[in-house]
Amino acid sequence: MAIANLYLTDNEIFDFFESRQPLNKILLTVSQREYISQLPPLEKKAVIDYLLSFSLPKKVRPRSALFRALGKEEPPANIEINQRYYQLLEIYKHDSWAATAIYVSGKDKIVCKFNRQQAILGIPMHWLGRRLAERENRFLQMFADLPNIPAFCGEVKVNGDVLPHVSAHVYVEGVTLRRYPQKVSDDFFPELQKVLKIVHEQKISYMDLNKRENIIVTNEGFPCLIDFQICFHLPHRWPGNSGPMRYLLKLLQKSDEFHLMKHFTRLRPDLFTPEELQSAQKRPWFLNVYRCVQIPLRTLRRKLLTILGFRSGSGKVTSEAFVEQGIREEGSEPMKICAAGHCLTLQYDASVQAFELISIEIDTPT
Repeated sequence: MAIANLYLTDNEIFDFFESRQPLNKILLTVSQREYISQLPPLEKKAVIDYLLSFSLPKKVRPRSALFRALGKEEPPANIEINQRYYQLLEIYKHDSWAATAIYVSGKDKIVCKFNRQQAILGIPMHWLGRRLAERENRFLQMFADLPNIPAFCGEVKVNGDVLPHVSAHVYVEGVTLRRYPQKVSDDFFPELQKVLKIVHEQKISYMDLNKRENIIVTNEGFPCLIDFQICFHLPHRWPGNSGPMRYLLKLLQKSDEFHLMKHFTRLRPDLFTPEELQSAQKRPWFLNVYRCVQIPLRTLRRKLLTILGFRSGSGKVTSEAFVEQGIREEGSEPMKICAAGHCLTLQYDASVQAFELISIEIDTPT
C-alpha cells in the first residue's frame, strides 16, 4: 500500500488517503487543497480518484555530456567583462549548441552564451564554439545603434583569461512572444518589420524567426530580436557573393518575412482582411521543399533523444528534464475531467514532471 500524495506548490505534502495506484504528483495551491479537503467524503474520494488516475509520462534523464555544449561542465559561477564582475543568476538553457545563462552585477543583468566546447566522438569542437561566438558578436556590434537588438557587452573573462567561445549581451527585461499573455500593440509587428528590413539591408538573413521565443516583448511593449547564432551573411568576396549565393540570400530573407507575417496574422488577425490572412498563410514553395527534408530529420532526432531517454512521448523539447526557460510553461494541452459534480482542469508541466491542477469548478448541468 503506497501513500498517494498530492504535492502543494510550496512542496508541503498533503496525504489524502492510501491507494494501490502508482504514486502521482499533483501541484495544488493552498486554496485548491482546502477546497478538496472540505468536500463530502464520497465526493472527495471521487475527485482524488480522478486525480490519481493520471499516470506520469515516462521519467527522463538529463542529457549526457555528448549532447551538451559544455559536456559535463556548467557555465562558470563568476565572470568578468570590462573590469566588472558578474555572478551566475540562472541557466537559461543548455543544449547541444550552447549553454545560455543570466549573470548579475548589482542591478544590471547580462546574458552569456557559452558555445560548443564538448568534443564529438573524439573530434575537437573548440573551433566551432569560437566561430559561433565570433559570428554572433559581429552581428550584435553591427546593429549596436538599434534599440530593438540587445547591446553587445564585450569580451568575457574567467580568472583573467578571455573566453573566445562566449558571446554576451545586455539582458532585455520582458517576456518572449511565445509566453506573452496579452495582445501585443498595433505597432508591435510593424516595428519588428522595420527592424527586419534593416537587418536585410546588410545582406543578412536572420534564419530563426520561426521561433517566437527569439522575439522579446519588452516591459514597455516594444519588440526586441535576440539570438543571431545561425544568421546567414552574404560574403563580400567571390564566390561567396556569386549569383547563386545572392539568390539563396533572397530566398532566406523571404523566409524571414513569411515567418514574421505568420506570427503577425496569428496573434493580430483583427488587423487584416480575410483575403490578407489567406495570402499570408500561403507558404512559399521553397519552404515546402525544405519541410520535406526538415520534418523527417526532426522526427528522427526526436526519436533518437527518446530512445536515449532524454525525452519522452513524441520527443518534443518540453519533455526534457531541463527545459529551455523560454518554453518551460509550454507543454501538453490542458485536460478537463469531471468527477462527482466537479470539473477539474489539469496541465502537465514537464520541467517538474508533475500535473498542475489549474482550476476546480462546479459542474453545472446545461
